[in-house]
Amino acid sequence: MVLLLIIVVLVAFFVWYHCVNVKHAQSVLEKIVARANAEHGLAFNSDPETSAGKATILFSTHRHLLFDTSNRKLMFVNPGRQEYSVHDYSYIDRWQLNWVEHSVKGRMTHRDVYFALSTNDINCPVINVPIISKKYGDEWNQRLRLLLKG
Repeated sequence: MVLLLIIVVLVAFFVWYHCVNVKHAQSVLEKIVARANAEHGLAFNSDPETSAGKATILFSTHRHLLFDTSNRKLMFVNPGRQEYSVHDYSYIDRWQLNWVEHSVKGRMTHRDVYFALSTNDINCPVINVPIISKKYGDEWNQRLRLLLKG
């Protein structure tokens, strides 16, 4: 009975900790986006709960890619370092979705999924953006096509 209580307390703590981290990360992102919008006169959306936010924020494990469709700008955000960089859509020349196929108990899975974004920057010719799943990558592959080539 004591072991069950300890497990319940630990699970509750991890759920609370995760919620606090998600809220903190969203708050950091909102502050960075607000600063970038004010400094550059842009209209990036930082709310992933809106349909516009879902369509214009590519979430990654450590770097996010946001799109301002009205001004045709994109922004890389590193929330951990509270850094960002703003570029024209032409900054990304092409992209490729990459992954490693892995068999687990006869079932094929995809690991190490990321976008390799080729840029027109001689100092940073390729930017790798790790993402959560191949399905998410497939959705964003088409979004990138619509956003950048449209």
